[in-house]
Amino acid sequence: MKEGVAIHKYIRASPKKLRRIVNAFKKKNVGEAIAIAKVLPSYSVTPVLKAILSAAHNLKNKLEEIKEIEEFWVKEIRIDKGFSFRRIKPRARGRADIIRKRTAHIRVVVTEGE
Repeated sequence: MKEGVAIHKYIRASPKKLRRIVNAFKKKNVGEAIAIAKVLPSYSVTPVLKAILSAAHNLKNKLEEIKEIEEFWVKEIRIDKGFSFRRIKPRARGRADIIRKRTAHIRVVVTEGE
């Protein structure tokens, strides 16, 4: 069985928030994933949906026969930690705090069947 893979790197959202969203897409068909993404209110849904659609289109290009991307299934979604931007915020008495702006990597695998 062939698989379509997509990796999106350096997404400007924390991995913890993305993992919370990704649980809604696991073991669903791509058509359902698109419908779920339209309903979820979070900003972070957009990069996850783009990764799913990219993997589905990669699989469609691999296959010889013509299939609709809504028929494919999301086999695996993994959120990995990327690097953190470090910013300095001035505090009282001449001190400084480090603000970490986190990034994440998304890896999606889509297959033909369940």
